[in-house]
Amino acid sequence: MAKKLFLLDGMALVYRAHFALIAKPIFTSKGVNSSALYGFTQTLLEIIRNQQPTHLAGCIRTQTHPHNVTRNSPI
Repeated sequence: MAKKLFLLDGMALVYRAHFALIAKPIFTSKGVNSSALYGFTQTLLEIIRNQQPTHLAGCIRTQTHPHNVTRNSPI
């Protein structure tokens, strides 16, 4: 069996899931919005079921570098 690696951008998946479910959010019994977590988990399970990877790796960025420079910012 050939090895199959999936690299996941966790923050992009969470962001996508949050906005995909914004019209009908999912809440826990304590009232916490868990739509993003639900969507992320569903995507992960779908990849595992349909693609059957031998390896998975992912990252979640919590903040950007404080010295990010955009195209229009002065250097």
